[in-house]
Formats: sequence, C-alpha cells, structure tokens
Amino acid sequence: RVCRTPITPVDATFRKPAIVTSASTPANAPISNAPLATGGPVSGPPCIPSLRISVKPGASTATDTLPSALTADPIALLSYFVEIENAAGRTAGPSNFAFAPAGATPPAVEGLRATGIPSGTMLEWSQAPGSPTSSSVELDRNDTTPPPTPKAAAPVPTGAAASPASKPASPVQLAGQPATKVHLMATGSQQGTTDQTARFGHSYTYTAQRIRTVEFIGHPFELRSSPSAAVTLTLHDTFPPAPPRGLDAIPGGPGQLGIDLSWQANTETDLAGYHVYRQVLSDSGVPTAAPVRITTTPLAGPAYSDSTAARGQRYNYSVTALDTSGNESRPSPEIEETLP
Repeated sequence: RVCRTPITPVDATFRKPAIVTSASTPANAPISNAPLATGGPVSGPPCIPSLRISVKPGASTATDTLPSALTADPIALLSYFVEIENAAGRTAGPSNFAFAPAGATPPAVEGLRATGIPSGTMLEWSQAPGSPTSSSVELDRNDTTPPPTPKAAAPVPTGAAASPASKPASPVQLAGQPATKVHLMATGSQQGTTDQTARFGHSYTYTAQRIRTVEFIGHPFELRSSPSAAVTLTLHDTFPPAPPRGLDAIPGGPGQLGIDLSWQANTETDLAGYHVYRQVLSDSGVPTAAPVRITTTPLAGPAYSDSTAARGQRYNYSVTALDTSGNESRPSPEIEETLP
C-alpha cells in the first residue's frame, strides 16, 4: 500500500531519515527531487492511500497518477510512505518518508533534432512559449550502436584434438570508452547544445525533458515535463580536415633535380596524410591545364620533393590533407616555383 499525504511546515520533527523518490505527472513523466533533511519540520492531514499493488520479493516501483487539483499551482509537497502487507493483511508498519513536489509542470520539449558536426552532435529544439525562465532542459543519450559481429572460430584440423571449451570472458568497459547512457544539461534560455562525447560510427537516440526548479520549506525540488519524442542519429565522419597552411617551395641548386615543398603540419587527430597537386603554367604564368595530383599515396609528413619537375617550366603547387575516413580537404593556397 502506497500512502500519499500533502504536508505543511509545523514545529514537529521527523525521527526517520528521509529518502529520495520520484512521482509522475498526469502523463506519467517522472518528477525527481531532493530529500528533506532528517529532522525537517513537516506535518499534514491523515494518510490518503493512493495505490495498492501486488509485489514480489526484491525492488519494486510504482506510478502515482495525481488528481487534477495537484497538477496546477500553487506548489504543494507530497509525503509518501509504503506499507507491505502479508497474505493475512498484517504489516510491519510504514516505511521511511519520501517527498515529491506537485504543481504545474513545464511544457514538453518539441522539435528536438540532432545533426552531426565535426565536434560531435548538435542538438536543437523549438522555443517553448510561456516556459519559465528558471527552467532547464535535460537530454538523455542512449548508444544504440549494434554490437560487433563475433568472429567465427577457426576450424579444427582433421585429426587434431579439440581444446577444452573456455568460458567466455565477461564484457569489460575499456578506459576512455563512452558510457552507454549520457545526460546533458542546457539552461532554459538555450535552444540547443552540443554533445561533444559522441563518436563517429556510433548510433545514438536522444530524448529531452524540460525541468522547472521550485523551492518548498527551503529545499529545492524539480518538476519535469513529459519526455520529448526520441530522435536517432548515426554519426558519420563526412568532415574533411582543414586545408594545409604555410606552403613553401625551394628549387634545387645547380646539379640538383627537383623542387622541395614543405608546409605546416595539420593537427587533426584522425589525420591520414597529404596529397600534392601540380599545375603547369605558360611562360606568362597562365595555367595551361587543371592541377594534377603527383603523389600516388598519402604523405605521412608535411614535406615532398618533386623530382619530376622540368627545368625552366613554371608550376603552381598546392597541398590537401586527408583523414582516416577518406575525407580530403580543400587545397592550400597555391605557390609558384620554377626549376632553373
């Protein structure tokens, strides 16, 4: 039996420690709260049994759908306790008290959308008319990436003795591996935030709740909206590196063939290398053809020597950067050089 009682401050003292609970809006959205401190002065009218449910040994949960009088302001505080009855209707007495606020909940988050950006996931939603300025938005992320397909066991050669079956290892959480569920917060004035822990190649499902923070008897409590519609995004790396900078060219000296190129190294963590492009110019410096890539494979470092340059020929050079997903940057600013 779940007992609900509206409470008001009086000069009385609890002798049982308070515990944290959660209640629900009419839409059965959870309302989280901070407990009153042990010894908080509260009292109220006699207990109102709000639920009677069948339970089994172990942890149990229940949802108390509030009447309309408790889903509008002014804010009220509800005290709950539970009595467990046996088949004969006997009970060991009430549990410790737990507290939850009642009142008008903030409007639900609408228009939630997720977009992949280089730094993670951009999350945006629509402005809620009449939303309290003191409200905030909490976003929950669930990693829905399918698990990798296990590799098939190697076949046992004919005539070889099979090794004893080993017990499969339990899954482990690798250091630096993102948690399956993540919580993000944004203030009420914001209409978006960035999930910077999202990783390329993963699929995520996001939901959002607007939170109204209220105070009762000097303690903060939260009234939550119903959850938003879920949005799912598979984050693909379609973002190329920045164009290389600082390209410089030095022709070889007498008896040396080639034009040496160097540039500043890119700083992207997923950098795979560089490609060099060359464009032939006329004697007057006008391009005679489109730039041609002269590197067959990406360069590991920010330097290259063009040993195929013809003496007396004018060239434009440019460099691009590539990442491990195959994205190629825009060309760097060109530089002109001629091998004497």
